[in-house]
Amino acid sequence: MGYLPYISFDWERTEGPRTVREKLSYKEAQHYAKRLEEAWKVAYINLEKAQKLIKQQANKHRRKPDFTVGDKVWVITKNWKTERPSHKLDY
Repeated sequence: MGYLPYISFDWERTEGPRTVREKLSYKEAQHYAKRLEEAWKVAYINLEKAQKLIKQQANKHRRKPDFTVGDKVWVITKNWKTERPSHKLDY
């Protein structure tokens, strides 16, 4: 929906359950919320692991630039699109 879900779990309650049915519902809700919290933790750990692996793979093909501002370098313009009819007539 475009916003972060509410994942904070507050177990403190001002008043206890009044009936047996409310007590069971309260316990089931706590159990469900704990499972949901564990699922969030597992998903978070797996996302961090995946990000680390992707970063390692991407950095295998990268190198630190060995030039500075003002140095003259060759630029490959193979995939650049301009309004000129050909590379030869380009700027």
